[in-house]
Amino acid sequence: MIAKVLTEFMIDLAAAMARDDYETRRKRQAQGIEKAKTLGKYLGRQPDHGLRQNIRLLLDEGKSWSQVQSLLKCSRSTIAKAVKLSVEAST
Repeated sequence: MIAKVLTEFMIDLAAAMARDDYETRRKRQAQGIEKAKTLGKYLGRQPDHGLRQNIRLLLDEGKSWSQVQSLLKCSRSTIAKAVKLSVEAST
C-alpha cells in the first residue's frame, strides 16, 4: 500500500517537473525569437517556391489535388495555399 502511494507520488512529481521544464523552454524560446526579431535576424520559415511552382504546373496540367498530393508528397493545405497565392497574384 505504501509502495503504491510512493510510486504515484514519484510519477506526479516527475510529471510536474517535466511540465515545468517544458514551459520554461517554451518561454525562453519565445524570448529568443522576440529578441532576434527586434534585431532583424529572425525571418521565420521561408516558403518553398519550387514546390509551389510544381503544384501550380500540375494543377494547370489538369491533375487533381489528390494526384498532386501523392506525386509531390505534400499536404492538401499546402496545395490550398499555393492555389490561393496564385489566384491573388493573378488579380
